[in-house]
Amino acid sequence: MGIIPVDMPIPASLVDRTGALLVIAARTGQELATRRLAPMGLNVRLCGVLNRLAEGPVSQQELGEQLGIDRTTMVELIDELERQGAVVRRRNAAERRAAGPFRSAPPRRSTTLPTSSSALSSRPNAMTSP
Repeated sequence: MGIIPVDMPIPASLVDRTGALLVIAARTGQELATRRLAPMGLNVRLCGVLNRLAEGPVSQQELGEQLGIDRTTMVELIDELERQGAVVRRRNAAERRAAGPFRSAPPRRSTTLPTSSSALSSRPNAMTSP
């Protein structure tokens, strides 16, 4: 996927280039997170949406604004989480046109967020340790 493997040394020409090192670190972190979340049917964005919804209800528009995700992509993400049974959409009683996603907790999905969070934090130094 274009990342530098953990066991591969960083080229000498990049050692003093903070921007390049940050890009390598971000790509490596993204790849590690992707690998750990894939068995749960999640990706980094879906996990981010679930984490935000764990804080409490929010409209789909506000959710997109808070996470920096455009409206069309947010609809797709919520649709996927709804298909998986991880969220349900409910109409806002005060504003009938607004529908907000809410985390659901049916038995088969009740562990999705804790499991995904532990998958990402089980080896916090995975990028920096051999």
